[in-house]
Amino acid sequence: MEEFKARPSDIAGLSRLVGEIGTQTSLAPKYFDEEALPRADFTIGTLSIICDPFRLLEGTWRNRHGDLSSKCTSLGEELNRAAWLYDDQERKTYDAINAVIELRYEGILTAGDPTRQAIGHVPEYDVTVDYGAPNGIVYSPPATIADDFADVIREAGGWVADIDHFIEVHTGRSPIRDLLDPIGGNWNEVKRLGSAFRIAGEAMENAGLSLEGGVKRVGETWDGAAASAFDAFAHDQVEAMKWEGPCGRVIEAASNRIADEMKKSVISVVAKLKELLDKEVDVTDGKNLVNIALKKVPFLGPTYQIGTVILIIKDTIELVEQMVARIQEVTGAFAKFISLVTSPSGYLNEQFDKVLEPLTDAVERTKLGIDIKNTADSGPMMRAPKNPFDAGDGTDPWADAV
Repeated sequence: MEEFKARPSDIAGLSRLVGEIGTQTSLAPKYFDEEALPRADFTIGTLSIICDPFRLLEGTWRNRHGDLSSKCTSLGEELNRAAWLYDDQERKTYDAINAVIELRYEGILTAGDPTRQAIGHVPEYDVTVDYGAPNGIVYSPPATIADDFADVIREAGGWVADIDHFIEVHTGRSPIRDLLDPIGGNWNEVKRLGSAFRIAGEAMENAGLSLEGGVKRVGETWDGAAASAFDAFAHDQVEAMKWEGPCGRVIEAASNRIADEMKKSVISVVAKLKELLDKEVDVTDGKNLVNIALKKVPFLGPTYQIGTVILIIKDTIELVEQMVARIQEVTGAFAKFISLVTSPSGYLNEQFDKVLEPLTDAVERTKLGIDIKNTADSGPMMRAPKNPFDAGDGTDPWADAV
């Protein structure tokens, strides 16, 4: 048996800390809507495979983080109520809280009595211990990196990129871009999205750590049935909040892998294309072709070579198909991964390593070891409290723990 005891000033101090956690994390839903949805065209190439998973992930995280935040807000309010209930521990009545409640009229006046709390607004408890402020709840926009598709082509292709530009200027189409369309577009947008989930996940994780510190501290001053119920609620709430950090970091790593695979594939295709063109087309004439193009002087020889360039570009399609197949393996794994972390079950833990393998190499799995392990164990998220904390009615708030 654990006898009831409570120090209302400590419970009120924790109430203010938890209320501030709720206020700061309430920014999460807006953050997801603004930062965690694709901005670039995700309907082309391999990006189309991950468009819907990203949208599903955004909706799931927005709702889940919103719920975790609202649970903190309501917990802060209930702890403030508990502080008032414990203001007069000798009589163990509702007189102290009823004396300060701003009554709310609901057809009849809802004033309480010594055994029943009045209905209305409960002001903040007036004597509090400073439990500090939450740390690390930051929703900063992820870095936006410009689309460097053209720069990568230019760097990998050299003079071939210049000729491709010449063809595009004169025909309205870029043969190289047409060739690479199946691979996809702005891989840096995939990285930005991954960063957004990591930032939001770490903000909620830090919120959970701040709550955890306050829960441990108040435990030294509060015992009894209500305290035991609070401990159980807070444990599940804290663990659910902390789970979001590792999951966000794994999502970012997986997103980076997709982006890197896309970029490497483009470089491989363009480099191979340049190798073939170097064998078939006189590079010197190619450079002269660019000069002629810039001067807008018609010249039959270069026109012939343009046709050669286009034919060789088309011959590279087999390599593109190989690259697309490799990227599809990664994006397909990402889609499965998102499905697991948005609708987890025991299946998540059993299948996680297998699904994640194409998304991370050995070095990343070592670096992310603890995060992968914690994400795979979806129990904390599944055990998140479904209902707000309630210190009880009648004599329950003052009851001893059995």
